[in-house]
Amino acid sequence: MKSKKRTACALSMVAATGMMLGSTAMASDITGHWAEANLQKFIDEGYLSGYGNDVYKPNSSITRAEMATIVDKMEGYQDKADISQYKDVSSTSWYYDSVAKIVGADIMVGTGKNTWSPQGNVTREQLCVIVCKLEGLDVDTDSSAAELRKKLDSKGYK
Repeated sequence: MKSKKRTACALSMVAATGMMLGSTAMASDITGHWAEANLQKFIDEGYLSGYGNDVYKPNSSITRAEMATIVDKMEGYQDKADISQYKDVSSTSWYYDSVAKIVGADIMVGTGKNTWSPQGNVTREQLCVIVCKLEGLDVDTDSSAAELRKKLDSKGYK
């Protein structure tokens, strides 16, 4: 598995740019973007694969399904949870395996008893929880953003 700190830092950058997953070609819509060099590195390492035709949408929001897939690719999780209770995650969806692995690793949870909201955007609070969990910090998913920020500050995130 990759370094948790490296993954947590990378996720912060990826979420800040709103990226999705990638190929190895230079993407036309990241050319000239403020994070172009970092985004290209993530594309080259196979963490980001885009929407096809060299489209990555670096200024768009990132969905929960996209985030789950990125984290899974970066961490290389193997164990899958039974996610059949989530009625909005079809077993034929492109993100199904990543969601099952992320839930199995207790990095992300559903948004309700029977929903995971894969097409919903990752919120700042959700990103803080993800990064805290990757850092091995105890996190109560009901924690406020301010409480999560204090935990991240204790790990050197500014």
